[in-house]
Amino acid sequence: MSRNTRIGLDLLVITLGCALYGFGLVYINIANHLAEGGVTGITLLIRYWWGLDPAYSTDLLNIPLLIVGYKFGQACFSLYHLWNFDVICLVVDLATGALKH
Repeated sequence: MSRNTRIGLDLLVITLGCALYGFGLVYINIANHLAEGGVTGITLLIRYWWGLDPAYSTDLLNIPLLIVGYKFGQACFSLYHLWNFDVICLVVDLATGALKH
């Protein structure tokens, strides 16, 4: 398998996983007022306390993780991480907009 094919397959699998996670977050956790641990739990608490959309707070809270991953890991990891949370934020943003209607 070529390197470009492998990267494309990695991004496809990451995108599908993020889409499932994002829809689960919105339609299970947010809809039932549940919280989780980690960054997701913090973003849900921020949503409940201040009404800030998790799509935005997730990106803000993951900036330090992205920097640490780049500094101590590989650049490829940081790019996958960036793709991961951008896809999650997009799905959450689209799903929360649909949830409001």
